[in-house]
Amino acid sequence: MTARPALPCALAVTALAGCLALTFTTGGTLGDRTPLYGWYAADAALFATALLLLRRVPARQVTRLVLAGGVLVAATGLLAPPRTSDDAYRYGWDGKVQAAGVSPYAHTPRTRP
Repeated sequence: MTARPALPCALAVTALAGCLALTFTTGGTLGDRTPLYGWYAADAALFATALLLLRRVPARQVTRLVLAGGVLVAATGLLAPPRTSDDAYRYGWDGKVQAAGVSPYAHTPRTRP
């Protein structure tokens, strides 16, 4: 056992955050999702590694490590706008329509040819 059992887990979480940052900034888009599959596999492998390493961390350090890792991983989502879904634009439009006093569900969306 190492003198600092939390260090390998912290390094795995840091690597996960770095891989997620690359996934969000260089991964695929709504039109081309293929590049994402490799990134998703790497993200899942790093997450599993961090989770397995977390089992070796003393109980008194687990809470701090999980909270810090959660903040770090969640912050990576702020690096780029959503690129694999256009739901954010739809939700924004729904908000504008509701602010105008009209239900966004009252009319069927018009599609462009």
